[in-house]
Amino acid sequence: MNIVLRMLSTLTVIGIVSGGLLSRVNDWTGPQIEKHMQEAVRRAIATVHPSGTRSEKIPTDSMELYRVFDREDRPVGFAMSVTGNGFSDKITIMVGVSEDLASISGIEILKQTDTPGLGAKIVEPDFKEKFKNLRTEPQVVCTKRDDPAPNEIQAITAATITSKAVVDIVNIHLDILKKVKDETGL
Repeated sequence: MNIVLRMLSTLTVIGIVSGGLLSRVNDWTGPQIEKHMQEAVRRAIATVHPSGTRSEKIPTDSMELYRVFDREDRPVGFAMSVTGNGFSDKITIMVGVSEDLASISGIEILKQTDTPGLGAKIVEPDFKEKFKNLRTEPQVVCTKRDDPAPNEIQAITAATITSKAVVDIVNIHLDILKKVKDETGL
């Protein structure tokens, strides 16, 4: 019985010390992680709206939304950080949209964990370029055709599910953005 109590006491002390150390490490790294995430968002906004020089966060419950302005302080569009289901896990995307919501100015993949060499190709410039100046009406479509229409992107070979997932995430959040814009008068 004595040995069991000593083992339990030792394990309890180890657990308390380890938990305390992990908590301190979290307290130390938390602000650094937040700072890096904010910098990643700032870079992503600059990528999806190259003509933008500053952005303002718009409070909304449905997504992380920013209004982007040019050098003359004129609005050039919106940038929205959105998350949705991919093939194997969640995908987080920064989407740039024109002021009238008629076209996408670009996308930047912020987070994905898809299969390397297949679905992970969504982070490559070839895929992201397909979204530049893409029409949003009637809706963005993923196709396998070689000659996509102005509102279509060509799916990545052997990663059609991931390509469609990105398009679905974009479409769902474009609809939400349209509602937010109508409700708030942005």
